[in-house]
Amino acid sequence: MNGFKKEKRAEVRLPIAIGASVTLRDWPLPNPAMTVNLNSNGALLRFDTPIDLSLGDVIMCDFARPEVDVKNGAPGHWARGEVVRISGNDVALQFLESSFFVGIRKKRTIAA
Repeated sequence: MNGFKKEKRAEVRLPIAIGASVTLRDWPLPNPAMTVNLNSNGALLRFDTPIDLSLGDVIMCDFARPEVDVKNGAPGHWARGEVVRISGNDVALQFLESSFFVGIRKKRTIAA
C-alpha cells in the first residue's frame, strides 16, 4: 500500500499544499486559496470562506512558487480550470490548460 486512498481517477491526486490566487473575469480582485491536492488534470482548492462559484465556471489560478523555484529562477505556475465540484469551502477544478507537469509552458488565456 502506498498510503494513498484508492480513487476512480486515471491519476492519483497528491496531497500538496500550495497557495493560490484565484480570479474570474468579473471579479475585481483575486481570492486567496490553498490546494488540498493536485495532479496534472486538476486540483482541489480550499478557500477560507465559502465562495460564490457554480459548476461549470471557468477560473484562473496563479500558484505561489516554492522558495527553491524562486532561487532557481523558475517561472510561476498557473492553471485555467472548470469548476466540477463544490463542497463547502472546497472547489474541485478540472484543468483546461496549465503550466504544471509540462516541459513547455502553454499560452495563458483569460478566464471565460
